[in-house]
Amino acid sequence: MEIRNLNRPRGLINPQGEYLPQTFRDLAYRGDLNGGANLVYIGFARPGTSEGDLAWQIFFITYAGSTPLSITWPVGADGTVSNDFSFSWTARTSYTYA
Repeated sequence: MEIRNLNRPRGLINPQGEYLPQTFRDLAYRGDLNGGANLVYIGFARPGTSEGDLAWQIFFITYAGSTPLSITWPVGADGTVSNDFSFSWTARTSYTYA
């Protein structure tokens, strides 16, 4: 297994070299209903990580009513969409998702 990001928990990599999020076993979880009944923000980090640390993987779910339509990832400081563990859970609503 190749280690690309020291903030990223250990997980399996597919043949294309991409991490498989469902294989991570040592993650803390946060979810945000954003005032409604739908889970719109989901975040994962190593256990013990502060919610303000730049060590969270966050994604945003778009809904039509109660049906999820898409999952998008935040745009990082370099302007590219990223699923890295390099975002702050407390700043999740301030990121642009694409």
